[in-house]
Formats: sequence, structure tokens, C-alpha cells
Amino acid sequence: MIILLLYTFLIICFVVGLISLSTLKIDITIPQQKFSILIPFRNEEDSLETLLKSIENLEYNSDNFEILLIDDNSTDKSESIVKKWQQIIPNIHLLKNKRKSNSPKKDALQIGIKTSSFDWIITTDADCILPKNWLQAYNTIIQQQQSLFVAGPLVLENKKGFLYQYQLFDSLSLLGATLGSFGLKNPIMCNAANMGFHKTAYLQLHNNTKSNIASGDDIFTLESFVKTNPAKVHFLNTTEAIVVTKPETSWKAVTQQRIRWAAKSTHYQSIFTKLVGLLVLVTQLTLLISLFHQPLLAVFLWILKIGVDGILLFITTEKLNQKTNFWNYFPIAILYPFINTYIGIRALFGGYTWKDRVFRR
Repeated sequence: MIILLLYTFLIICFVVGLISLSTLKIDITIPQQKFSILIPFRNEEDSLETLLKSIENLEYNSDNFEILLIDDNSTDKSESIVKKWQQIIPNIHLLKNKRKSNSPKKDALQIGIKTSSFDWIITTDADCILPKNWLQAYNTIIQQQQSLFVAGPLVLENKKGFLYQYQLFDSLSLLGATLGSFGLKNPIMCNAANMGFHKTAYLQLHNNTKSNIASGDDIFTLESFVKTNPAKVHFLNTTEAIVVTKPETSWKAVTQQRIRWAAKSTHYQSIFTKLVGLLVLVTQLTLLISLFHQPLLAVFLWILKIGVDGILLFITTEKLNQKTNFWNYFPIAILYPFINTYIGIRALFGGYTWKDRVFRR
């Protein structure tokens, strides 16, 4: 019971932070900052056309940004697609990744950063769709707040089916906690699919990131900036900066993705972030254990958790103007502790497959 009360208090704190987080209003009258957009990719022939079309539609002076696409040893038609689009968008540059560590994505980002021409770096993924005012939003917050690190919102492309609904509510809960933590001035999460930072400041900090971990460069970078420049770390809270990404298409891919995300948690530097992750895992275990030993108590605790999680989800969807059917939330919320406990345990003791590569702990 105490565990669920602590969990409820945590979620209420996130709700307070979420509500208090101010909304950004884009200002197109201020001078345009120059950006280098870094996009590592591997075997993304099914996604690159959509991504590059959204880049073509960006409402920003093309002289003030460049796109660095870093090919991480693709074996499909990705490279030829990029070369075709270089004829359409002249400021696209195609680079080749060079593996130096257990983190291929970090290696790709390092190559992109070293090659970049401008002082501000923005990262995204090849399976994303960028909103037309994306760079205008970054430009506004950077110049108004004098930011050194900016995190932005990421939502899933609209699909049908239970698998998609699970990913939708899971991603919205993570996004709600992210916004809430930024509102509390104690950010715990971000996503490299929508993230920006000042290059010089990053290069002064990047030696502190975890090169031996295949995932998590976004959160480790966030932690480094929070530790050294907390007042310069901001969230891009506007619907005009929402990046859309594709959901996974199978349960195997979903679990492997979540295991990859969870595997980096033991390497977090922030005590608060570690405690949040531990409390969430212990809460799931408490629900499962009580189900077998005290079923009536388990029902009460399950309803309590579903209720407080639902509040965070509802406010998040309203804040970011996302359309969801909350009737779909309830069966997913019931199964959630089973799925996430399995993922948490697998992340602690096993490896995972990502982009056709096997990674061990």
C-alpha cells in the first residue's frame, strides 16, 4: 500500500509540473539561428521518402540549415533514396558511419557533429515526420531562453489495433512524465528523435557520456547538461514542434525496443531518475504479487494506479492536442504491469536485438 501511495504522489507531482510548464509561442520575427540536423539511419528505405518530404516542407530559410544523413551500414536502398533527394534538397549531405564503440548511433552522431557547419545541432530519426514550423520553434526558444539544450515532443503516427494502442498509451505516459519533470525543473527523460543542443557546450561534455552502451545517448546528454547548466535546459512545449514517429509492427519488436530503453537505466547518473525508475518497477511488482496473495487489495490498488495514470495521460493529450479513445486505455492499463515487469526483468538480465544487431549486457 505504501508503494502505491508513493507512486501516486510521484504522478501527482508530474501532473503539477505538466500543468505549470509554460507553452511556447513561436516568434517568426526574430533572426534565424543556423542549424545542423543530424539523422543517423540504417535500412530505412520504407521511411526516408516521408522524412525527406517533411524536410522539404520546413518553413525556414534553406541557407540557415543543413541535413546530415549518416548511413550506419545500410544494406537496402536507403543510400540511393538519399542520393535522389540530394537533387531536390541541395543542403542534404550523406555521410558514412564508422563504428568505434558498442554504440553505433553515438558513433554516427559524433561523425555528424564533427562534420557539421553550424553551432546548433538538432537530432531526429529516419522514421519520423517533421512539422513545418519545427525549426521556427527551436529558433524561438533558443533565442528567448538562451538555451543550451532543448528537448521536444514525440508522438506516434495514428494506426489501428491493440498493439498500436499499447504503444500509444505507453509513449504518452512517458511523454507526460517527461513534460512533468521539466515543469518540476528536474528533467528525467528526452528523446533523440526531437532534441537539440549547442555544439560547443556538447563537445565540452561529451566525454562524460556512456560510449559502451548501445542506447541512451539522449538521456546521458540531458543528464550532462542538467548537471552543468540546469538553467539552460528547456522543453519545447508547443504543438507546432511535435515530431511524429512510426510505431513498431510486432510484439517482438515492441518488447525488444522497450528492453533496449530499459537496459540503460542502471547507468543513469541522476539519483532522482533512478528512484523514479525503481519506484515504477516496484509498483508493477507489488501489483502482481498482491494479485496472488490479496486479490481484493490488488483490485483496489489496480484501480488506484489506473486512475492516477489516467489523469496524467488525459492532461498530456489535452496539452499536446492529441486525439485518443480512453475506452481503449482500460484493458491496456490492466495488462500494463505484466508487460512492463517482464520487460524490466529482461532488461536487467538479458540482451536485445536492434537494427539486426545483437547487444549483450
